[in-house]
Amino acid sequence: MTKNYILIDFENVQEHDYASIINQNIYLKIFLGEHQKHCPTTMVTQLQKFGEHVEWIQRTGNGHNALDFHIAFVLGELFSAEPSSHYFIVSKDKGFDSLIAYILSKHKQCRRVENIAELKALINETVSKVKIIDANYVITWLKKAPKSRPSTLKSLQSGISSLGKPAKLKPDIVAKIIDVLKVKSIITINDTKISYHC
Repeated sequence: MTKNYILIDFENVQEHDYASIINQNIYLKIFLGEHQKHCPTTMVTQLQKFGEHVEWIQRTGNGHNALDFHIAFVLGELFSAEPSSHYFIVSKDKGFDSLIAYILSKHKQCRRVENIAELKALINETVSKVKIIDANYVITWLKKAPKSRPSTLKSLQSGISSLGKPAKLKPDIVAKIIDVLKVKSIITINDTKISYHC
């Protein structure tokens, strides 16, 4: 499942109810201004239980738009490590929009929102568009092109992996799908050759 990273300009937007949106695929990066020494106790206690899904980042040094540059730098680091993840910046600062326009021109996923309500709507929209690649999806894929099905185990593994575009499926997931196909008698494997029964 695609990860969603939320970078929060807490100097700019000080809403608290982020615990209501966290799940196993959502990660928060909360950026604090240099002089923001206190956060609401309820917010901290609610987020504490999510462990590695929440990171607090305190700005160091003064300067105009200093926190924005911190956010942009961390965003770049994240994109470098996980280019297929989805990214959201929570800020009312429209100065981020030119950066986001450039990111979108590179066919990457990044949006700016101004509040939690808008963030929830976008995350729900993003999740609804995510393909669920399982054995049933693969069976439908195989049925669509019976004359161009992979003929070997290696080519089948490669074909299934590529269904997860833009990010390829991990080998262990591919292996589990192939095991299900065998159990359902959709395929049989003779040495490295594949026979289909669908």
